[in-house]
Amino acid sequence: VLIWSMEMGWYEVLVRLYVSISASIGVTKANLDGVDIEAGFNSRDVRQGKLSDEFEADFMEFLDKMNELIPGNIIVRAVDDEDFGSRKLRDLKADILETKADVVLIDPFYYLDYEKNTSKTAGGDAAETSKKLRRLAGQTKTTVFALTQAEEGEGKDADSELKLPQRKDVKKTKALLEDAALLIAVDTNAEEGRGLIGLNKGRDGGEGQRAEIVYLPQFGVIKQLGGADQFDF
Repeated sequence: VLIWSMEMGWYEVLVRLYVSISASIGVTKANLDGVDIEAGFNSRDVRQGKLSDEFEADFMEFLDKMNELIPGNIIVRAVDDEDFGSRKLRDLKADILETKADVVLIDPFYYLDYEKNTSKTAGGDAAETSKKLRRLAGQTKTTVFALTQAEEGEGKDADSELKLPQRKDVKKTKALLEDAALLIAVDTNAEEGRGLIGLNKGRDGGEGQRAEIVYLPQFGVIKQLGGADQFDF
């Protein structure tokens, strides 16, 4: 897995990975509405180096067993890497070939160095980049996840009901929507520990499916509520 993190530094990315992976094996418990849930290390404590003595020992043991817990490799290219000055698709291709990546995560898409706008139309640079990214995925036989944001809804605030963004809300370029095989929409409320995930586009069907999720990112917990099987987390 090759991660192009153009917004977060490598340290923050690694903290999130460690917390998420540790949650998958349940190194501790988190409580949501009186129910204990298998969880990972506290991300704030890991990030700040303030784990208790007990958890620090467990964390070091967890790192020693990392290669046994997940197959393959995770390669992180982050915004603060000194040799990550150019973010063009040709650089991405070079990284894919060098790392022999099977899966690529681009976060976020709109921080790529866009291709030249040959169409001379508004937004044409992003559209050209999206088109060439789709071509690159085919050439390298990789699965590419391109993250983007949704346009903010009118009047939405922290107390609003969860609502999945629609196709028309895709931010920066609609070309990304057209070129994608899947459009997976997410809305979350970390304070309440809940979220929604849904499929807004699926070339193989499934459009309109949605599921509620437990969302406790501080402990790496992101899972479907009630064991539903629409999505495989």
